[in-house]
Amino acid sequence: MAGEPRLRDAAALAQREREPAGSDFGHIAKLSGTVMASSKLRLSSLLAILLVARAPALADAPAADTRPAEAAAAPPPYAALIDDQTVAVARVDLGGINLDASIAWLNELGKTAGASEQLIWNPNDFVPAYADLNRTVSGLKQSGVRDVYIVVHDPFQMLISGAGPDLVFTLAAGGDAQAVERQVAPLIPGGPAKRHPAVVGRSVVVVSDEQALRRLRDAGPAATTQPAAAAALQKVLSAAGDAPLQLAVVPTNDMRRAFGELLPVLPAQLGGGPTSTLSRGMRWLSLAIRLPPEPSLRLVIQAQDARAADDLLTVANASLKLATDNGMPQPLADALRPKVEADQLVTALDAPALTRIAGDFLIGPMLRAREVSARVRSMNNLKQIGLAAITYADQHKGEFPKSLGELLAGQDAMSPAVLLNPRTHRGPPSTLPDAKAAAEWADRHADYVWLGAGRNARDTHAETVLAYEKPEGMTDGLNLLFADGHVEFENLAEANKAIAASRPPAPPPTSAPAPATAPTAEPETEPAPDPTEMNK
Repeated sequence: MAGEPRLRDAAALAQREREPAGSDFGHIAKLSGTVMASSKLRLSSLLAILLVARAPALADAPAADTRPAEAAAAPPPYAALIDDQTVAVARVDLGGINLDASIAWLNELGKTAGASEQLIWNPNDFVPAYADLNRTVSGLKQSGVRDVYIVVHDPFQMLISGAGPDLVFTLAAGGDAQAVERQVAPLIPGGPAKRHPAVVGRSVVVVSDEQALRRLRDAGPAATTQPAAAAALQKVLSAAGDAPLQLAVVPTNDMRRAFGELLPVLPAQLGGGPTSTLSRGMRWLSLAIRLPPEPSLRLVIQAQDARAADDLLTVANASLKLATDNGMPQPLADALRPKVEADQLVTALDAPALTRIAGDFLIGPMLRAREVSARVRSMNNLKQIGLAAITYADQHKGEFPKSLGELLAGQDAMSPAVLLNPRTHRGPPSTLPDAKAAAEWADRHADYVWLGAGRNARDTHAETVLAYEKPEGMTDGLNLLFADGHVEFENLAEANKAIAASRPPAPPPTSAPAPATAPTAEPETEPAPDPTEMNK
């Protein structure tokens, strides 16, 4: 087997993070031998190869390593799962995961950024599965799960089969392994035919294929035929420091070779040199992440030597330059830029740096994403209102309802929550006892304005606005519902123009008629004397 020298070489280099200056590293050269030059790969290379390359045998087991520190180290919980195709291991410390604290941290950043409302009033706006995720994490914690290890083998086969990686759940004393097994079963990608959980020992639950589980039941979770390889991965896993989220990647020779065949020359934007700068420049990487409220990140990339580290930095700087040319803010690129420390590239971000990055470059996009999400859900509300209005008109000789309250009272299938605009971040209404109460509530609290009163669907033009969002607090535009049932978002100027054109004309003012008056009687006059009579 050829896998352990690669991992033991990685472990020896990872140990340098922990040993004082001046220590004797002569054993590193002895361990690396001829494979040292064939085990380098940059993280970007690995990501590409996950799609195109198999990761076959790592190496045959070498002679036992007699170093006291390694001999005394207990095998990691995932040791029995390490095989010739293992390329990565991740660890999640559930005790250090608090999703609600992370949401609260983002909310505080939102307030600092000037958001009028909390950044995430409802986390489901961003992550529809947030509630399920939070419930799963809480359930695993209550069942006693301490750590979750993710063991990644041949990535090509994983993509083809959809089986997913192996998982190892370690439990604290008194943990309920059977409960963990029940909780994990529905979450496994690929279904029980490819992977399923099983209790192995008293405090370990493993998700793997039946063959591996059978072996683990017989030998125990710590039993391994490759103890040095398991110890090596564990050292790389901890090289970036202790944190709730850790990742170790030690690429295989075949992955590196496939990358070189796929992309012999780097793109011109990255310098145009040979890909060996990457494929032969990196040995392993280690990542450690702490979550809010005190976030931090540390990424360590081990290069072949100091010159290879400089070459990797050149490629990294070119990548960041390309990113800034395509819209990445320069301060963000500067914050992410790695530094060379001897033969390693190190990116380290502490809590103030991550808070500054999140506040400057994350909150704005998240606020915009939240607004877009709420706008789309408001459009769906108006579509439901339009569908209900058309149904109402079909049942009432074409007449639209006089108000949204009348519409709600006459449509049992319509929920009152449809009349609340998600863009206002309001909660749903309380239970409404009957149709009359629903109508009264809708007329007082609906977030949409109804223009369909007095209209008949048969003679209403399709481009007539029937309903629209109340404009209070809206600065970018309004969603409009048209008579044919479609909904459009228009800027405020266009929305106001469409609304004004759709309002029924006001009736002309009527002048009061003049008050009736009695006819004026002609004054009675005595007849004029006859002149002939006057002469008599």
